Amino acid sequence: MKRNAFIGLLAIMLVFCLFSCKEDDDNDPDSGGTFTLTGIPIIYDGKYAMLFGWPSDSLQTSMIIGYNVNLSQSIASRIQISNGKVDIPLWISTINDIGATTKRYTGNHTINNVEIYIGGSAATASLPDDILIFFNSITFSNGNATKSWNEGIIFN
Repeated sequence: MKRNAFIGLLAIMLVFCLFSCKEDDDNDPDSGGTFTLTGIPIIYDGKYAMLFGWPSDSLQTSMIIGYNVNLSQSIASRIQISNGKVDIPLWISTINDIGATTKRYTGNHTINNVEIYIGGSAATASLPDDILIFFNSITFSNGNATKSWNEGIIFN
């Protein structure tokens, strides 16, 4: 029950960002960081993944979001898992005194409480998810990081 409520809250935040956030003028949607999850069991091939995390130095004003996004069309979708692997493009959404901005993530942070949701639909707000993979922290370099399935904590 708590997990579904949390996923619902994340979906609301995602919708808020897509419809009210402005895209950074210098942002190139094709350049930025990627999180790669490897060693995914074959039963999840063809399913879809998205990621959420919070930089430890953000004071909860920034959120790392991993999905395909087109801000100009307000469209977001999860990334399909293939051959036991998924490469998730990363975005950072920051709330400040003038509103919120979303741009590709290229930082060098340790991201705490990273959550990867896997489900059967590409829609970002689809419920319920099949599984949640949790990482206590992941260190990113130039916006990129790789982790193995076996390094995460799995919640069914």
